[in-house]
Amino acid sequence: MDKGQELRFKALECLRTKGPALPVNIAQAIGRDTFFAGAILSDLIREKKVYYTNAKIGGSSLYYLLGQEAQLERLYQYLPMREKEAYTLLKNKKILRDVEEQPAIRVALRNLKDFAMPLNVKAGTTEEIFWKWHLTPDQEAENVIRKNFLNEPVEEKTETLPPPAALTPAPTIPPPLLQQTVIPTPPLKKTKTHEEETFYPIVTTYLNKNNITIISEIKTRKNSETEMLIHLPTAAGKATYYCIAKNKKKITLADITVAHNKASMKKLPLLFIAKGELAMKTREQAQQQFPGVLITLLQ
Repeated sequence: MDKGQELRFKALECLRTKGPALPVNIAQAIGRDTFFAGAILSDLIREKKVYYTNAKIGGSSLYYLLGQEAQLERLYQYLPMREKEAYTLLKNKKILRDVEEQPAIRVALRNLKDFAMPLNVKAGTTEEIFWKWHLTPDQEAENVIRKNFLNEPVEEKTETLPPPAALTPAPTIPPPLLQQTVIPTPPLKKTKTHEEETFYPIVTTYLNKNNITIISEIKTRKNSETEMLIHLPTAAGKATYYCIAKNKKKITLADITVAHNKASMKKLPLLFIAKGELAMKTREQAQQQFPGVLITLLQ
């Protein structure tokens, strides 16, 4: 076993024996600094051996193994007041109907990503959102929704009956202000400006200049935005990042927030590259809200 594998083993063993942990705990377990521990955790996340929470303790997520979700309740004391209220309500009731809750609770549920699991429920021609406590089994959730909310009879499953199709897991729902639906449209035939034509090469030139390797290209609108997986060189070796490069005259906090949400859904840290104006206040707000996000402005 080489040194890198040994450190990865120690990190996993720390989580197995002690449960969800902060990067500083992992650093102590492997005998390295938190930056090095973060690089190891990034690789384990990419391999889906380790997961991390959206809620934070002192600006840091908790890292955990599959099956340790019940131990995440220690995050409760660090939640904002509204999230605590939504947490307690959902934990007690197991299922909540989104449209029946107060607006503040509905927003809090969307922010409570570690404990509130959204479900899209189809009833006839309509579809609405229900929230499930994260430890509630899917079958129990379905029975409760059918019986208590939709007034449908709950039948015992037999081998001759197909599985109910009423419930389908919904993707993590961002806060309402960031909820967007992107509708692809055919490219417009127009004369491209020099800036538009050169944006993508500028991004790749920057990556090459800094020895950043592109693993795969996820989605690209080459003249305005590109998303890709990259290997970023660090003192601990190559770390996997989700990279979003954006060509826009003025970069807003919403742009960075949307990018962070995409990276979080991939369980990866974010490198945000922008060609445009980014106010110092906006940068500071982003770094306060999303510690660990790397932001780079292209000239």
